[in-house]
Amino acid sequence: MRRDDMISNERHQADLYRREAKRRRRKNPALADQLDAWADASMGRAEQMRVGPLFGSRESVDISREDAA
Repeated sequence: MRRDDMISNERHQADLYRREAKRRRRKNPALADQLDAWADASMGRAEQMRVGPLFGSRESVDISREDAA
């Protein structure tokens, strides 16, 4: 698995968490908040993969796009 694949996977996972949080917001706001926190953590991991020391400082994927949710 390449770095771009791992970044894409984290971004996809964040999108899934946000979608599920949106679905559950009315009936279970605490769970929705937790899912949003997990989505934020996924985006943080993607950012670390993109520019962190694990792969050097070369940037390969721009993850600063706005969320569609």
